[in-house]
Amino acid sequence: TGLGGCARRRPGALTMREFVDEFERPGLPVVLEGAAADVAARDTWDRDVLLARFGARRFHVGGYACALEDFLGYAAANVDDTPLYLFDKRFAEAAPELGAEYEVPEYFRDDLFALTEPRPDWRWLIVGGARSGSAWHIDPNGSSAWNATLRGRKRWLFFPPRTTPPGVRPSADGLDLVAPLSIMEWVTAFYKEARAHPHFVEAHSGPGDVVFVPRGWWHCVVNQDDFTVAVTQNFVSPRGLYATLDLLRFRPHLVSGLVRDERVDECDDLDEMRKRAVVGTALHDRLVSALRRQRPDVLSAAETELARPKTLWARLTAPAADATAA
Repeated sequence: TGLGGCARRRPGALTMREFVDEFERPGLPVVLEGAAADVAARDTWDRDVLLARFGARRFHVGGYACALEDFLGYAAANVDDTPLYLFDKRFAEAAPELGAEYEVPEYFRDDLFALTEPRPDWRWLIVGGARSGSAWHIDPNGSSAWNATLRGRKRWLFFPPRTTPPGVRPSADGLDLVAPLSIMEWVTAFYKEARAHPHFVEAHSGPGDVVFVPRGWWHCVVNQDDFTVAVTQNFVSPRGLYATLDLLRFRPHLVSGLVRDERVDECDDLDEMRKRAVVGTALHDRLVSALRRQRPDVLSAAETELARPKTLWARLTAPAADATAA
């Protein structure tokens, strides 16, 4: 095991079935040591190579377009408590060559969102210096994620679903949360409390390691070195489809990562939550339609899972036929 009990496995000793049974189906994070070693071995991700090939190209940094050479200069020299972070969902448009420089690890290739068009945002290039990172969040749309560290080291903090990290307060509608302004502020104020919690999990990843983040898990990531590079993707597998359908069907306003149709924004009689719900419902319908045509068995299994009683009381009071099926 790694820090805080997070499992660590070598891909050569972990079959697809074992990954599903030990980690994906029960929803447990794992560090897959060296799962992206071949990708990390390429000099593409070296600082000097990135500068030479892509220095003048503009990437998304903190809400702004920034030349890579300017960002890397800032990242190497800043002393900010909350450093800016290159976190770009359109990196393959700015640098198509980078989009072709990595492969999806075998455990994550069955991505059902790939059946829909348009699909929610799904892959990012991540570059940052020490102290930068991602504050506490849950990945969107009921998806899971994998994250391949290619340069530098990352520290990962986790809490499982329904266990909110100390110091983090989600809004009642699920759209926002209140938390300390910076990761370092959270660490100073709440890390000791988090470590004492029985559900807290902590891990680390280095070049070539891939971290699996199960659907619904809170996580926070802190870069430990002056130059870190990673690629990450969100995905919906057959095992996780029921969670995505549940969210899009019953809480469609929580959809994320889709550009809204201009006609929705022009509907003045709809408030923001209802506009988001229109988009979420449309995504649900596109996904279900695609699954009916291409993966009907997967859709049927997810619908069966959704129909199962979720609480002990629901199981005890379910009709006899349903109780037997459960």
